[in-house]
Amino acid sequence: MNLPNRCWVEIEAGALRDNIETLRGFLLPGVRIAPVIKADGYGHGLEAIAQRIADKVDLLGVANFVEALRIRAAAVHLPVMILGPALPEERAAIADHRFIPTVSTAEEATGYAEGTKEPPLPIHFVIDTGMGRIGLWEEEVIGELWLIQAMKKTSRRIDLDPLAGRRRRSRLYLAPARTSTCSD
Repeated sequence: MNLPNRCWVEIEAGALRDNIETLRGFLLPGVRIAPVIKADGYGHGLEAIAQRIADKVDLLGVANFVEALRIRAAAVHLPVMILGPALPEERAAIADHRFIPTVSTAEEATGYAEGTKEPPLPIHFVIDTGMGRIGLWEEEVIGELWLIQAMKKTSRRIDLDPLAGRRRRSRLYLAPARTSTCSD
């Protein structure tokens, strides 16, 4: 028996774009909007969503290297952050495409630094804020950050979850969205 779907979502492109503009109106100048459109745009079409919002956002978040390549193939040239961990054999290609990898160890950052031909390569350093999915716990962060800071072929961006202290009793206090850049 074939039963019809009882649940569905319809996205009106104009409303999506208007919602992004409304959101931007609540933000301070300089705050960037980075929608996460992984998992095929949560079932709405990765390429279609990326194309519809490209002129309204600052960067896009995807799950993996393959999704990042799909964004480029759709002629969307925004910065793309890969939120999931990459396989070591993907690192050089990620660096070549200038995607922003998520790293949580100096070993990962070193892999990207060694693979980049155009330093500095932007990286996103992730700290586990209590969900236990990706990133280092606060006790491990400072040592890794010191090692990454010494690298000359990466630029770092540290974005922290503002709710971290509410979910866990955090003793780690870093200013959010602090960026440093080094080059050879």
